[in-house]
Amino acid sequence: MASNRVDVLSSHIQSGLYGDIAALIKNDRDVGPEFVRLAWHSSGTFDRRDGTGGNKGTMDKCPEAEDPANAGLARARKLLGEVGRRYPGLSKSDLWAFASVEAAGRGWEEVPGVEQK
Repeated sequence: MASNRVDVLSSHIQSGLYGDIAALIKNDRDVGPEFVRLAWHSSGTFDRRDGTGGNKGTMDKCPEAEDPANAGLARARKLLGEVGRRYPGLSKSDLWAFASVEAAGRGWEEVPGVEQK
């Protein structure tokens, strides 16, 4: 049994999380940037003055979900929500951050006209 968030994420990566996220990105290359933006906007709520906010996976609730700055993120939340249901114990915030890292890591792999080095 996983003892902490790192163990939970590690066990889920080994059991298919990486492949599930990669498949979403491969099937629709527009979704990768949405994952990056979702993690960015979710993390952007952090207020260093009082330590509140941050990537806590709350952007699917009002008022954050309806903030105009977060427009266009519902699809990313929905897709990742479907993935997250297959991985019990994995927090939304960890899932969103992991999907963002995965998307950024493969961002230019299959873009026509972009030379790979």
